Amino acid sequence: MELLGYIENWVNVKWWDNDVPGNCLMGCMEPGPYLSSIAPYSSVNYGFAFLVQHPNPDQVGCGTNAPAGPCPVWDGENIYLAEAGMQGSHLVDGTTTVEGSSPGGVAIAEVVRMARQHPNGPKRAKITLGGWSDYARLATVGNAQKAAKLMAKAVQVTFADGVDLDFEHMTDFDTFAGDREFEVRGRGG
Repeated sequence: MELLGYIENWVNVKWWDNDVPGNCLMGCMEPGPYLSSIAPYSSVNYGFAFLVQHPNPDQVGCGTNAPAGPCPVWDGENIYLAEAGMQGSHLVDGTTTVEGSSPGGVAIAEVVRMARQHPNGPKRAKITLGGWSDYARLATVGNAQKAAKLMAKAVQVTFADGVDLDFEHMTDFDTFAGDREFEVRGRGG
């Protein structure tokens, strides 16, 4: 049996610190609070990586009236951990390698390492992709395949155990009307 917990990358995190080995631009978990918080779980999901360039946690859909907001199509280039344009804001892109991981990749790899070396025994750790109407931004099967390839690369560079898809607002984007909405989820890259 798995008991799953979510680790939020904005709680008990040291941000924007280049003095910490491994470069904590995208936040390094504070080891004590992190290890304590995951003690009861057998598996943790690191949240969140996303497709949006300008994350807004208050946005609950695509539209012009709040709390909905704009849902531009994903650029197909980056998986983000913070506002696009901020130094180190992306987790992976087409040039990311194990040898040249991003600051976010280093931070998630550290989360994975601490989970596997937990004093109560090893725990699995996955990366959560989604939230903030991310699913609506894929728009095409081709973009879904690009996202799948980039998340596979994120797993490779962080040593995570996999990806948790936390897609919300699944029917808000017109090009996914009807059965096509599920076609994107069913294809790999």
